[in-house]
Amino acid sequence: MKTVGTSGVDLVLPSTRLGLSLIALIFTGFCLTGLLAAEDGKAAKPPEKTPTIVHIKVFAAKDGNGERPSEPVAECQGFVVEDEGMILTSYRLLVDPATGALHPVIKVEGLGEKPKSPLTASIIAVEPTLNFAILKIDPPKGLKASRICSREEIIVGLPVHAIAGGEGDSTTFSSGVITELNSMECYQESMTATMLQAEIEIPDSSLGGPVFNNKGEVVALHTGYRTRADDTHEEGVELEKGKIHILPIFLVFNIYESVKLKGNMKSPWTGFSVRALTEDEQNGFPHGRFLGGVGIDYVWSGSPAEKMGVQKGDLLVGFSYYPTKTVAAFQKWLYMYGVGFKVKLHFLRNRSEYYSVDYTIEERPDSAPPR
Repeated sequence: MKTVGTSGVDLVLPSTRLGLSLIALIFTGFCLTGLLAAEDGKAAKPPEKTPTIVHIKVFAAKDGNGERPSEPVAECQGFVVEDEGMILTSYRLLVDPATGALHPVIKVEGLGEKPKSPLTASIIAVEPTLNFAILKIDPPKGLKASRICSREEIIVGLPVHAIAGGEGDSTTFSSGVITELNSMECYQESMTATMLQAEIEIPDSSLGGPVFNNKGEVVALHTGYRTRADDTHEEGVELEKGKIHILPIFLVFNIYESVKLKGNMKSPWTGFSVRALTEDEQNGFPHGRFLGGVGIDYVWSGSPAEKMGVQKGDLLVGFSYYPTKTVAAFQKWLYMYGVGFKVKLHFLRNRSEYYSVDYTIEERPDSAPPR
């Protein structure tokens, strides 16, 4: 999808009143499920601690008469990730589906304590395939960054919470538990494998909002991801009602700085996905010549990687001038260079046969969505 321009949003900060959560602990096998009590189908009470959550309203461009629509074309959630006013949210709802252009900058209201005048939010960068966007409020008006959950603390059985509905003083929350961890870090081929699974009810109106733990630390971003099936991939995993896929926040931050600094507006790709080296590959790796590498896990048919002769099982040991010792390092440099830049990729085949290829980074085509 092609995107142009900048976008604007109307942000309203929900209430963060402290209140004791009533937690019912339900043990099933080895899985601990944390649920907040609710009566007669009413939404649960708010968790004691929450991230700095914002409510986002997106407005369309002026019409032929120069009039700005008074009603938003879309609404979603987001959360502050930097004190300087950086906000993470969904990308999809910021885009005009008819043109592919980002909606224009309008006004921002409700941030902080009784703002004196409307504020403006601009889109700094987006990642269309992962469906996240980085917004910036300028000036930030004293916004406090949300705390981020460490990767090591994200485990099966972790109680989590999310926005269930409403805004401002009427914001309600749902609660649940992480049921399955991601098995891969590189989303290029399999989006499902990079996602956490959680048993929690999150409505579509909470797209772009945080999923967070009892300490108010962000665990994941709710992107609204759904599994898919097509003619070239096995059928997607169907989840039970109340179970969803959520994007681990540490995977977002693998590329966050690169996406932000580059001002990324497109999804770059190589046509292959990568994985960490196996123990056997580590033991047989020629460390005297190279600093490390990652394994080629999948090569898309008809992709740039296939045309370059890259094969599954090859090891990627360098991205231009930089070693790729981890999956995160590969992703960092892919986004830091970005679509349109020429790079040299360095590989090993059979752990000893070195080869390199020149590649001008392409935008991921709509015909190659991750499953």
